[in-house]
Amino acid sequence: MNERRIEKYMGLLEMGYSDPTADLHVEGVCVDFDRFLADLESVAGTTDDKCEEFPTEAYHARMEDILTEAGLGRLKLPLLFSVVLDEWLSIHGFNYRFTFLVVDKDFFRQIYHEYKIDKEIVRKCLSADTDVIVVYTGVTSVD
Repeated sequence: MNERRIEKYMGLLEMGYSDPTADLHVEGVCVDFDRFLADLESVAGTTDDKCEEFPTEAYHARMEDILTEAGLGRLKLPLLFSVVLDEWLSIHGFNYRFTFLVVDKDFFRQIYHEYKIDKEIVRKCLSADTDVIVVYTGVTSVD
């Protein structure tokens, strides 16, 4: 049975994905996940909607695919992806796009200063047990 693990810590979301049938285990972290949730709440009024179109659900589904591809060695990095809040879910009546950057440790070492990331979070991102690093880059409205 496939297993997905999600834990929040200091604005960092830790994610794990395992598939015992494929001998696959991948660990990832998302930097500034708390900022993503704050941005989402500011435009949707909530962070907890279980419909699959909602950005948190779409994020987790996309990350499961990304972690699987990383574990199988088929992920080309860096990778930019986004999830959308449709206007019908928005309190403002606009579509919003939440963007994430997926990187490896070498690329992360080059960019983490630009994002003003806490030293403890940088240490976790660069630890031996982290395979994939995701950085939340922000939200934009879509006309």
